[in-house]
This record gives sequence, C-alpha cells and structure tokens, in this order.
Amino acid sequence: MSDEDDQWFNIVPKLNCPHVHDAVFLRDSVSIALDVPCSVCTDTSENWICLSCYDVFCSRYVNSHMLSHFESSKLCGSSLSAASTSGSSGSATTATASTATADQTGHPHCVAASFTDLSFWCFECGEYIESDVLRPFHTALHVAKFDVLPGSDISTGGGPSLGANTGTDVPRDKVDGKRKARDT
Repeated sequence: MSDEDDQWFNIVPKLNCPHVHDAVFLRDSVSIALDVPCSVCTDTSENWICLSCYDVFCSRYVNSHMLSHFESSKLCGSSLSAASTSGSSGSATTATASTATADQTGHPHCVAASFTDLSFWCFECGEYIESDVLRPFHTALHVAKFDVLPGSDISTGGGPSLGANTGTDVPRDKVDGKRKARDT
C-alpha cells in the first residue's frame, strides 16, 4: 500500500446551500425507516432518502438511482414525484399532505440524506451540506440508526432511548428541546 492509498481527507460541508429551503419539506414529525429498499432496484446496501418526496433510492456506488431521481425531477418538474410516490414501496415514510405540497412546487428534488453515514448532499451544489433546516432529519436518522438522540453516549446506551430501528417518530419539540439544552 502506498502513502497515497493511506491518506485521509476532510470533508467540510457547505453551510449556505441556497437550495435547502426550497427542496426540503419538513413535516410535523419525521419518521425514517432505514430498512426500506431502493424504490427502483430494491437494493438495501447504501440508500438515500429524498428530502422533497421522502422516496428512497440507492447511491451512485450502487445503481445511481438517487442521482437519476434528481435528474428526472429537474426535467419533469412536479409530475415526477406524484408518479413515483403513488403506491411505491420505496418510501421510508408515510405519504401525507406535505408530499402533495412538495410535488406542486416544481423545485428539483436536490437534497438527500444518507442512511449509511447520516450526511446530507445537495445535487445542485454538488456538495455535502449542513443547515438548521436539516436537524430534524439528522435527529430522526440518528435515532433510527442508533436508538438514541444525537449527543447521547451510544457505547453505554446512555441517553433517552426513542424506539427500535424500524422507523421512529421524532417530534419537532424533542429536536428543538435538545438543541436549546445543548446551546445553553
């Protein structure tokens, strides 16, 4: 193994993504199930959830269906999500009225969250991103993956347990309360 193969790199997420406010649709509570397969190929190894329509697609390292979803949303506008969510088994959440609102905006579905590393990617920016808008999703993903709120000691099981890894509702007041406690 050469020195080049052994090098690490640091990813610094973009903090001012201009797309996050138009592309991300937050519901009163966010419930995410990490075992949902890609809605196209049914792969479960490395999936992402679209934060516009809540459908699940595989990563660019599998069959690139999340990337295809984004590209299709740019071409098809609001008709894409209505077609992809009707009866789809690839949704990690239950469809609600907010899905219809998201579909009617015509904004590309450019922001997605990784089930693997809990990161967020904006396809329009071509960068990893961070934003306060994404905190409820990060909390829901963290709880679904580790069964504790972010910041809890996972190794000892410390902190409040909020549910099994089958999809957990995290009310916004829990997220806001956790943020207020951390900020004080």
